Amino acid sequence: MVKDIGPIANPNEYETIHQFRAIDIDGNEVSLKEYSGYVCVVLNTASNNQQIKDYIKSFNVTYDIFAKVKVSCCGQHPLFSFLGRHLGNCKWNFTKYLVDKKGVPRMRFGLSNPPVDMVKDIERMMSERE
Repeated sequence: MVKDIGPIANPNEYETIHQFRAIDIDGNEVSLKEYSGYVCVVLNTASNNQQIKDYIKSFNVTYDIFAKVKVSCCGQHPLFSFLGRHLGNCKWNFTKYLVDKKGVPRMRFGLSNPPVDMVKDIERMMSERE
């Protein structure tokens, strides 16, 4: 679950993902400000929280995983509304949004794009000055 941390109620008024808070897979609230200075990939899946936790156990995942939220249509979470406003809404599961160090959504990759397709763009964004 992701929620805003500021007085802005309308996701159309947000400027970066750093203005949101998120609930991680274990139920802890996290400020996305913590990701300032990092290139981020925001990915949606169709699984519930427990399925995600069970699946990633065998992969020694070291990146942060967040709780499931509604990413499209009625009840769309404000973070995904924000991402969709910048780059287009999720068309299907495994839509990936690439966000720069400043928290600005820069690229969107669909289901047909495997994560390896993002490597050059991630590396380029990592080398950019803030």
